Order: sequence, then C-alpha cells, then structure tokens
Amino acid sequence: MSDEGWAATRKRRRMKGRPLRALAAMIVVAPLTSACSNPTGPSVADCEYYRTGTLALVNLSSTGNPRDVYVDGRFLSTVRYQTQITATTDARVLHTVEWVSSITGDTVDSIRVAVDQCSTATVTNVY
Repeated sequence: MSDEGWAATRKRRRMKGRPLRALAAMIVVAPLTSACSNPTGPSVADCEYYRTGTLALVNLSSTGNPRDVYVDGRFLSTVRYQTQITATTDARVLHTVEWVSSITGDTVDSIRVAVDQCSTATVTNVY
C-alpha cells in the first residue's frame, strides 16, 4: 500500500474514534459538573428562614358591609362580608389590625396580635 493509502486509512480510524471519545468525555464530565451545582430545594421552609407567619383576616360584620383592613398602619385590602384574606407577616412581633368602614371611613374595630412562626393567626371582625 502506498503512503497515501496508509494516511487515508489512519485518518478514517481517527475519525471513527472521535465520537466514542466525545461520548466517554461527556459521561465522565456530566456527573462532575452536576455535583458542583446548587441544591435543588431549600433546606428549611420559607417561613422558618424568613421568620414569618400568616395572618388570616375574616369579615363577619353584623351589618354585612365590607371593611377596609389596615395592618401596622398600611392599607392591606377591602374584605367583603363573609370572606377572608391572608397576609404574611413577621413572626413574634405585635401587629396592629384596624377594621375601617368602607362606607363611612370610621374605625370600627382595632386589635393587636402576634403571629407565631410558621403558623396562622385568625382575626375576625364582627362589628
């Protein structure tokens, strides 16, 4: 066989081996790179990490009117009669909840409440 023939044969053998080498490299590299990535989930619940709880606000007013709810002086939402809303708040802190008439703008009820971490505290308006 001539020199040109040997060179062509060597080149074909090299070309056949390249896909196998590339596959072997991917098999080795893929697990190594995935081992260095961040974990897929949190190690603690969000409420534990951020030290929060849930405040459930229920409107059962005797007049059947909607109420505006203020938590720590900030307007949260208008709560229709016989409905509830929830808010995530800091745990172990006293929060002031004010129920204000949507019609007159007068405060009809006010209460201070503390929420435990990762739990729900329910505040009901009946006035």
